Amino acid sequence: MLYLFRRPSGIYVLRIAVPVQLRSLFNKREIAATTGTRELTIAKIVASAQVAQWQQCFFDSSRLMSLATLPRWIIKKF
Repeated sequence: MLYLFRRPSGIYVLRIAVPVQLRSLFNKREIAATTGTRELTIAKIVASAQVAQWQQCFFDSSRLMSLATLPRWIIKKF
């Protein structure tokens, strides 16, 4: 899994880059979180769930940002 990294302590950490167009919104270039485990199989499960949440958040945020640039009369239809 591309997002997983093992720290010297043996605990797996996941990192994901924030999309360029959303960096000003999140004020970060990347997001990192610990999986809380030293076992690779468990870390993969935890990481896949967390990455899915982050990607959904990125998708929702970019969609909202694109709506914010639309004229008011179009936004009112939603």
